[in-house]
Amino acid sequence: MIANFLFQTEHPQINFKTFFEIARDFRKGGLTPDNFEEVIRLTAKLPPINTRKASDYKIFEHLGLKDISEEDFPIIIREMLRRGQEQSKNVGILRLLQQHVR
Repeated sequence: MIANFLFQTEHPQINFKTFFEIARDFRKGGLTPDNFEEVIRLTAKLPPINTRKASDYKIFEHLGLKDISEEDFPIIIREMLRRGQEQSKNVGILRLLQQHVR
């Protein structure tokens, strides 16, 4: 069985690594700090998006990943938005500080 969230890697508009980080932080889909780096490494081994088949995702089977529920998907997306906004604020603050240092 292929965990449903692995298909996030096929959407160029979504930063799947951030999605996976949040799933790891929330312990969703079987992602944990222990297997996260391996999931990212295996993701890099997937064929290009336009040539991928469902069978290509079998490389993840040994990790015991599981589907993320419909209720958890929006929670992860909201957290992605929150972290993105926080990161944007931090970049803005850094730019202000850099201008004052010059």
